[in-house]
Amino acid sequence: MERRAIKKRLQYIKNAQKEHIACLANIASEIKQMRTASEKSQRIADALMTIAMTLQLSVELIEKTLEEL
Repeated sequence: MERRAIKKRLQYIKNAQKEHIACLANIASEIKQMRTASEKSQRIADALMTIAMTLQLSVELIEKTLEEL
């Protein structure tokens, strides 16, 4: 596979992950703001934010890889 095709795929993955991060963060924020959210719901919101942070690390790794290509 040529370098340009690899860059294009990585860029697509990076953009998709950024969208997923935004969605997860929004859902977690909505849960956190609910006055009636149970403790279990709060833990779910924390888990969603952890997933979002993990995806962010992946995005940063992809960006570094794109710079090196």
